[in-house]
Amino acid sequence: MHARKLVKAGPSSHTVSLPKEWLTKNQLTKGSTVYILEHGADLRITADVKDAPTAAREKTIEIDNKDIETIGREITSAYINNYSSIVLAGSLTTDKVKDIRRVLRDFPGLEIVEQTAKRLVANDLLNIKEVSIDKTLRRMDMTVRSMMQDSITASKEAYDAIVLRDYDMNRMYFLLYRLLKGSLKDPRMAQHLQLSNDAVLTHWLLANNLENLADAIKNACRALQRLSPAEAKEAKENYAAIEALYLDAMKSQFTNDRALADSVAQRRHDVIGNASKLASKHHTPTMTELREQFETMATLITNVARGVIDRE
Repeated sequence: MHARKLVKAGPSSHTVSLPKEWLTKNQLTKGSTVYILEHGADLRITADVKDAPTAAREKTIEIDNKDIETIGREITSAYINNYSSIVLAGSLTTDKVKDIRRVLRDFPGLEIVEQTAKRLVANDLLNIKEVSIDKTLRRMDMTVRSMMQDSITASKEAYDAIVLRDYDMNRMYFLLYRLLKGSLKDPRMAQHLQLSNDAVLTHWLLANNLENLADAIKNACRALQRLSPAEAKEAKENYAAIEALYLDAMKSQFTNDRALADSVAQRRHDVIGNASKLASKHHTPTMTELREQFETMATLITNVARGVIDRE
């Protein structure tokens, strides 16, 4: 961090000196143009590269002697770190290619452009001008709402549909994570997405809680299917209270209603207490699992509400 004092340069303006190291690094001299990006109370100064193409970045991942989980984690890391090309090098057997293709489907914009027996290349074809952070977050919200409504029915058909929507949630989360992280490093991306550093953190926390909530909903639906009709009826009454908690948390999120968000945080204890009573009454492994999922859901929903309370 560099500290500078403002110098009055006229009746209505001030100047500030820029660090020599930064000027040298960006090849800026007298007469060069810089851009000042405004984000709320913050100003960010970027070099004269507004219209320059983003430098291509290639990541090579060696796949020999690695299981698909490890390969998947490395692909995920490359994706969220905004590599424009991901090269998978090694012995590409038919089964391994199938597994890799399944992993790549989790990441919007990644398309396979080359494949041989020893090399597979996936390029980033995403156009960020077509992506809206707010719209994607609202899509995640609507997906969670539909997952909750369907999971309460606890039918086999509902569970199968929920699994597919959970897959969609993962794709949306990875897309947001990538863009939010990229905006911290690339001022042009931050400018296009109209994001301040504070907004990046706020959006990421919301997306992360929603993605984890989708996982808990999927697990809860699976557990509900194994309950007896009497047990399921009581569990669904508890679940309805969790759904109401979520709807209020998201309403507070979109209306910036701190009082409503605080009521969500307060009601969390009742929801968790009721889940514990239910598990104690029907002391079975399935009911214990369901209690854990209900507690997880209540905590994640409260995290969403806390995000509203903690805003400035």
